[in-house]
Amino acid sequence: MNRPHEPLLHPILHPLTLAQFYGKHHEAAAAADAREVLDLATRFCREAQVSGLDTQTDAGFDWVLTPSRFSNRISLELGQGGHAALLQVDPDLSAHPLDAAIHAGVLGHKPLATAYALLPAEQREGLLRELRESIDQVQSNRSAAKQLQALRVLPELPVPSQPPLDIAQLLRRFEVPDAQARLAADHVKATYGEALNTMHGSQVLAAAHAHAPHLGLYGAPWQTWLCENATTGNLEGVEACLRMHAEPNVPDANGETPLHLAARHGHPGIVRRLIEAGADTALGNPRGETPLHVAAQHKRAQCCLELMAAGADPGQLDNAGRKPGDMHRGREKGREQIHGL
Repeated sequence: MNRPHEPLLHPILHPLTLAQFYGKHHEAAAAADAREVLDLATRFCREAQVSGLDTQTDAGFDWVLTPSRFSNRISLELGQGGHAALLQVDPDLSAHPLDAAIHAGVLGHKPLATAYALLPAEQREGLLRELRESIDQVQSNRSAAKQLQALRVLPELPVPSQPPLDIAQLLRRFEVPDAQARLAADHVKATYGEALNTMHGSQVLAAAHAHAPHLGLYGAPWQTWLCENATTGNLEGVEACLRMHAEPNVPDANGETPLHLAARHGHPGIVRRLIEAGADTALGNPRGETPLHVAAQHKRAQCCLELMAAGADPGQLDNAGRKPGDMHRGREKGREQIHGL
């Protein structure tokens, strides 16, 4: 997927924020010039909410952080088991003051207050660390907004360098002989010129194949390979499959999509790439489990964050009526039952 003007944004934006921005504004960014994209990204960073999913406790909290428009404070909506409380926190709070602020903020919500008060010390520390990471992302977004604004008003914008596309190397990856790969690459460069900068990799391969057909570029089992590479964490392999039009929402023989597999095995970079390629975070497997369900079940915190950043719903239920936050707790209870037999 082409992401216009990304070299300007990449050094400034938090990776999850960058993924959120293009997930929401890809079409607008594609039609905008560089200054318009900087303005769009500035407004996005000022307003962007940060969601989180608790992977540290048996209680299963989730939260949404919203930066205040009028002060440096942050609105924290903390939820658990269908209950929620809204409180204000200062962004520079360390663990102990943050803990005290949450205690005070949930006092009027008995179920939440009880669940939080009963947390073992180690689990509470883990929850506070995850909340602190989300707060840090809000602050990173605020800092990015200031940097983007300063960049936008410069008389001349910088022109970040981009690595040239090595077409011959790409073709050799698919077992095209070296001499044929170099000839095909030269032809594609001469034919398309500067347009190559905006072409999807699959278009480049298709153009090379049209000029110099090779069996390595035709009829390969891209869909199966996409699932295998998502499982093993081979990002380069995932990219290759996507370039040859492998569909990110087609499940494997067990009914799990590539996004399920990447989330289950803890590959956040591949989760992000599949989402960029159009993977649907709401699709369930035969048990109704979304990728967020399986990521939470296997305690893949970074994968949970990537999925939440892309809009995955922490309240979506599987066929057994469980939310993603219920999954790892159910797994631990199952182990306890087995040990008790």
